[in-house]
Amino acid sequence: MDGYHTEIEENLQGGRLLNMRFLVLIWRAAKRFKCSTLSLAMRPRLTLKILNHLIKRGLKKAVIVSSADFQGLIETIRALYPLTDHQLCYVHLQRNVRSQMGKDDAAPFNKELDNIKLSSDVWQGRARFEKCCQQYQTKHHSFIRTILGKADDYLRFLAHNEEIRIHISTTIAVESLSSSIEQIRMKLGGHSRSVNILAINLILQVDR
Repeated sequence: MDGYHTEIEENLQGGRLLNMRFLVLIWRAAKRFKCSTLSLAMRPRLTLKILNHLIKRGLKKAVIVSSADFQGLIETIRALYPLTDHQLCYVHLQRNVRSQMGKDDAAPFNKELDNIKLSSDVWQGRARFEKCCQQYQTKHHSFIRTILGKADDYLRFLAHNEEIRIHISTTIAVESLSSSIEQIRMKLGGHSRSVNILAINLILQVDR
């Protein structure tokens, strides 16, 4: 599950243009991409709304949900799917390390994160993750405290069979669809001409 922000330029009565910010929430299940759209930003109330919509459409149970770290999503999934493992994107974690810790510290930290992916189980991975974080806790206190607080959510994939870990640890598969939508947006001049055009482009990409 991943999100994609895009600009919508909608013609209103009188020729006035309305610029709206949309979040396209894209998820992948059973090797098939599906999409929904949300107006405004990814806020807890809207997260709850779209997940309830998915439940009504039949997604009543899930073994694991892999997603980016949207605001309120951890708590919402925990409430609606209490038996579901929620995996925060491991690649996003490594991107955040690069943006927050600087080149000199990020390189060895991310190298150890690569090694942690090979841990035999979640307990070994958690111990190695904590040890790695402790080395940088003084220099990057706020960031390290944040990711340590979500360590279990970043390492859920280690509780599953090795052959599926690569598929559930990140949202990269869904991001490829987001990239296709972004290319269409640029060809249209930087924004979609209407909500309907955006919906059509989404359908075409999903059905490819």
